Amino acid sequence: MNVIQTIAANNYSATPEQVEALAREVSKGETAASTYLRILLAGAQATLGTAEGRKPPKEVQLKAVDDIHAHFYPAVQKGVGADDMSSAERHSKCTYARTSASELRGFIDRGGDIRKLVVAEVTKKKLRKYGRAVPTGTRAERTLQRASDSIAAASERVAQLDPKLARERLEIAIEVLQKALDSLPGRKTRAMGRVRRTHTPHPATARVSGQALNG
Repeated sequence: MNVIQTIAANNYSATPEQVEALAREVSKGETAASTYLRILLAGAQATLGTAEGRKPPKEVQLKAVDDIHAHFYPAVQKGVGADDMSSAERHSKCTYARTSASELRGFIDRGGDIRKLVVAEVTKKKLRKYGRAVPTGTRAERTLQRASDSIAAASERVAQLDPKLARERLEIAIEVLQKALDSLPGRKTRAMGRVRRTHTPHPATARVSGQALNG
């Protein structure tokens, strides 16, 4: 069995050495991000105990996730590449691990009880759905709702690598949306925090026109 199968066979209870080996597989292109997510969940559940009784306070659940992530993250950093890898590249290759912890924290922040999650079935996508409003109305209305959620989620992901770039891209998105809002018929709506950029644009942002986000 490979390391992914070995970890799964042990109900996602893993050692730092296995997490390091997992990180090597991920860095080679193996789709195994859910494995690390499940390792974190299994470790946090072991700390919190059975799912019976009153839900633990949010702070207790968050600490359980943070502690297990802090325990394994050095192994992730070691496993993603050689010692001479640049810190920026190493940080980028470890994104899957940080976002796994973030998704668990988000689930907890929205009122979830991680003790009740089925470890072998949990995915980031399933965690994101919990506690979020289900889009209703016409297809166009649902599309608009999903688009706004996607912008927020994408800005968070970019911010993990480059907070300055995330802010600049989001400012552009706000301006584009404000123009769309201003063009709608009916009562004028108060501007939604229109931002005037006076700083030097990030090199990537400089390539973005004032009309749309750089793809």
